[in-house]
Amino acid sequence: MECDNPDNDCIDRNFLNMNHALKSPIERARHSILREFVGTEPNSVSVGCGGYEPVVIGTQNAVDVNLRAEHYLRSVGFSGPFFQADVRKIPVSDKFYKIAVCSEVIEHLSTLEDVRAAILEVNRISERWIFTTPCKACFDPDHKFLFSESDLKNLFAGLNFQIFIYGYFFYISNDGQRLNSIILRKP
Repeated sequence: MECDNPDNDCIDRNFLNMNHALKSPIERARHSILREFVGTEPNSVSVGCGGYEPVVIGTQNAVDVNLRAEHYLRSVGFSGPFFQADVRKIPVSDKFYKIAVCSEVIEHLSTLEDVRAAILEVNRISERWIFTTPCKACFDPDHKFLFSESDLKNLFAGLNFQIFIYGYFFYISNDGQRLNSIILRKP
Protein backbone atom coordinates (compact mmCIF):
# COMPACT_ATOMS: atom_id res chain seq x y z
CA MET A 1 0.00 0.00 0.00
CA GLU A 2 1.04 3.54 -0.66
CA CYS A 3 2.84 5.43 2.11
CA ASP A 4 3.20 2.40 4.39
CA ASN A 5 6.92 2.19 3.75
CA PRO A 6 9.02 4.57 5.91
CA ASP A 7 11.26 5.17 2.90
CA ASN A 8 8.32 6.31 0.74
CA ASP A 9 8.35 10.09 0.55
CA CYS A 10 4.66 10.67 -0.23
CA ILE A 11 3.96 12.05 3.26
CA ASP A 12 6.96 14.34 2.95
CA ARG A 13 5.87 15.56 -0.51
CA ASN A 14 2.31 16.03 0.75
CA PHE A 15 3.48 18.20 3.62
CA LEU A 16 6.00 20.17 1.56
CA ASN A 17 3.28 20.85 -1.02
CA MET A 18 0.90 22.13 1.68
CA ASN A 19 1.47 25.84 1.04
CA HIS A 20 0.86 25.42 -2.68
CA ALA A 21 -2.22 23.26 -2.07
CA LEU A 22 -3.69 25.76 0.37
CA LYS A 23 -3.43 28.50 -2.27
CA SER A 24 -4.73 26.45 -5.21
CA PRO A 25 -8.34 27.34 -6.12
CA ILE A 26 -8.94 23.67 -6.96
CA GLU A 27 -7.74 22.46 -3.56
CA ARG A 28 -9.40 25.32 -1.70
CA ALA A 29 -12.76 24.36 -3.23
CA ARG A 30 -12.27 20.72 -2.18
CA HIS A 31 -11.24 21.72 1.34
CA SER A 32 -14.23 24.06 1.60
CA ILE A 33 -16.68 21.30 0.69
CA LEU A 34 -15.07 18.88 3.13
CA ARG A 35 -14.99 21.50 5.90
CA GLU A 36 -18.71 22.19 5.43
CA PHE A 37 -19.47 18.46 5.38
CA VAL A 38 -17.63 17.98 8.69
CA GLY A 39 -19.13 21.12 10.22
CA THR A 40 -18.54 21.31 13.95
CA GLU A 41 -18.86 17.56 14.57
CA PRO A 42 -16.36 16.68 17.32
CA ASN A 43 -16.50 12.95 16.56
CA SER A 44 -15.04 13.24 13.06
CA VAL A 45 -12.01 11.57 11.52
CA SER A 46 -9.78 12.07 8.52
CA VAL A 47 -8.76 8.65 7.17
CA GLY A 48 -5.49 8.63 5.24
CA CYS A 49 -5.03 12.15 6.56
CA GLY A 50 -1.52 12.92 5.39
CA GLY A 51 0.37 15.74 7.03
CA TYR A 52 -2.13 18.59 7.26
CA GLU A 53 -5.68 17.75 6.15
CA PRO A 54 -7.41 17.53 9.57
CA VAL A 55 -6.24 21.06 10.40
CA VAL A 56 -7.65 22.40 7.12
CA ILE A 57 -11.02 20.60 7.11
CA GLY A 58 -11.67 20.50 10.85
CA THR A 59 -11.74 16.81 11.68
CA GLN A 60 -10.93 16.11 15.31
CA ASN A 61 -9.28 12.69 14.81
CA ALA A 62 -6.73 11.45 12.29
CA VAL A 63 -5.72 8.06 10.89
CA ASP A 64 -2.80 7.36 8.58
CA VAL A 65 -0.65 4.33 7.93
CA ASN A 66 2.52 6.42 8.03
CA LEU A 67 3.59 7.61 11.47
CA ARG A 68 5.37 10.62 9.95
CA ALA A 69 1.91 12.06 9.25
CA GLU A 70 1.48 12.53 13.00
CA HIS A 71 4.76 14.44 13.24
CA TYR A 72 3.67 16.85 10.51
CA LEU A 73 0.16 17.23 11.96
CA ARG A 74 1.56 18.13 15.37
CA SER A 75 3.89 20.68 13.74
CA VAL A 76 0.88 22.55 12.28
CA GLY A 77 -1.10 22.54 15.51
CA PHE A 78 -3.25 19.39 15.32
CA SER A 79 -3.91 18.28 18.90
CA GLY A 80 -6.51 15.54 18.43
CA PRO A 81 -5.97 11.80 18.62
CA PHE A 82 -3.86 10.24 15.87
CA PHE A 83 -4.04 6.53 15.11
CA GLN A 84 -1.48 4.79 12.97
CA ALA A 85 -3.51 2.26 11.01
CA ASP A 86 -4.03 0.78 7.59
CA VAL A 87 -7.14 2.25 5.93
CA ARG A 88 -8.34 -1.32 5.36
CA LYS A 89 -8.30 -2.19 9.09
CA ILE A 90 -8.89 0.65 11.53
CA PRO A 91 -8.95 -0.56 15.16
CA VAL A 92 -12.20 1.03 16.34
CA SER A 93 -15.69 -0.36 16.88
CA ASP A 94 -18.48 -0.20 14.32
CA LYS A 95 -19.90 3.30 13.78
CA PHE A 96 -17.34 4.71 16.22
CA TYR A 97 -17.24 8.06 14.38
CA LYS A 98 -20.14 10.27 13.34
CA ILE A 99 -18.29 11.50 10.23
CA ALA A 100 -15.33 10.11 8.28
CA VAL A 101 -13.50 11.88 5.48
CA CYS A 102 -11.37 9.81 3.12
CA SER A 103 -10.11 12.39 0.66
CA GLU A 104 -7.54 11.76 -2.04
CA VAL A 105 -6.71 8.29 -0.72
CA ILE A 106 -8.30 5.53 -2.79
CA GLU A 107 -6.47 6.42 -6.02
CA HIS A 108 -3.20 5.71 -4.17
CA LEU A 109 -4.05 2.15 -3.12
CA SER A 110 -2.31 -0.74 -4.87
CA THR A 111 -5.25 -2.87 -6.01
CA LEU A 112 -8.98 -2.59 -6.57
CA GLU A 113 -9.40 -5.10 -3.75
CA ASP A 114 -7.57 -2.65 -1.44
CA VAL A 115 -9.83 0.17 -2.65
CA ARG A 116 -12.97 -1.85 -1.97
CA ALA A 117 -11.64 -2.90 1.46
CA ALA A 118 -10.95 0.75 2.34
CA ILE A 119 -14.46 1.79 1.29
CA LEU A 120 -16.05 -0.96 3.38
CA GLU A 121 -13.85 -0.11 6.37
CA VAL A 122 -14.76 3.59 6.30
CA ASN A 123 -18.42 2.58 6.00
CA ARG A 124 -17.99 0.29 9.01
CA ILE A 125 -16.37 2.85 11.31
CA SER A 126 -18.60 5.87 10.60
CA GLU A 127 -22.23 6.84 10.42
CA ARG A 128 -21.71 9.38 7.63
CA TRP A 129 -18.80 9.48 5.22
CA ILE A 130 -17.38 11.26 2.22
CA PHE A 131 -14.67 10.17 -0.23
CA THR A 132 -13.00 12.27 -2.89
CA THR A 133 -10.90 11.17 -5.83
CA PRO A 134 -9.78 13.01 -8.98
CA CYS A 135 -12.15 12.89 -11.94
CA LYS A 136 -9.55 14.37 -14.28
CA ALA A 137 -6.06 13.24 -15.04
CA CYS A 138 -3.40 14.99 -13.03
CA PHE A 139 0.24 14.20 -12.61
CA ASP A 140 0.93 12.48 -9.32
CA PRO A 141 3.52 9.72 -9.30
CA ASP A 142 1.69 7.96 -6.47
CA HIS A 143 -1.69 7.64 -8.19
CA LYS A 144 -2.42 4.08 -9.21
CA PHE A 145 -5.96 4.72 -10.54
CA LEU A 146 -8.04 7.34 -12.30
CA PHE A 147 -11.61 6.19 -11.68
CA SER A 148 -14.60 6.76 -13.90
CA GLU A 149 -18.07 7.24 -12.48
CA SER A 150 -18.86 3.68 -13.57
CA ASP A 151 -15.78 2.37 -11.72
CA LEU A 152 -16.92 4.15 -8.55
CA LYS A 153 -20.45 2.76 -8.84
CA ASN A 154 -18.96 -0.73 -8.98
CA LEU A 155 -16.56 -0.12 -6.09
CA PHE A 156 -19.31 1.32 -3.84
CA ALA A 157 -21.90 -1.30 -4.90
CA GLY A 158 -24.13 -2.50 -2.08
CA LEU A 159 -23.80 0.74 -0.11
CA ASN A 160 -26.19 3.66 0.03
CA PHE A 161 -24.30 6.47 -1.75
CA GLN A 162 -24.44 9.27 -4.27
CA ILE A 163 -21.70 10.54 -6.58
CA PHE A 164 -21.21 14.21 -7.40
CA ILE A 165 -18.67 15.89 -9.65
CA TYR A 166 -17.43 19.33 -8.73
CA GLY A 167 -14.32 20.85 -10.23
CA TYR A 168 -11.59 18.25 -10.55
CA PHE A 169 -13.05 15.75 -8.11
CA PHE A 170 -15.63 13.08 -7.59
CA TYR A 171 -17.37 13.37 -4.21
CA ILE A 172 -18.96 10.14 -3.00
CA SER A 173 -21.07 10.12 0.15
CA ASN A 174 -23.73 8.20 2.01
CA ASP A 175 -25.24 11.59 2.93
CA GLY A 176 -25.97 12.79 -0.57
CA GLN A 177 -28.62 15.24 0.57
CA ARG A 178 -26.13 17.14 2.75
CA LEU A 179 -23.39 16.98 0.12
CA ASN A 180 -25.75 18.15 -2.62
CA SER A 181 -26.82 21.16 -0.55
CA ILE A 182 -23.17 22.10 0.01
CA ILE A 183 -22.22 21.77 -3.65
CA LEU A 184 -25.28 23.73 -4.83
CA ARG A 185 -24.09 26.72 -2.79
CA LYS A 186 -20.70 26.74 -4.54
CA PRO A 187 -20.04 29.07 -7.50
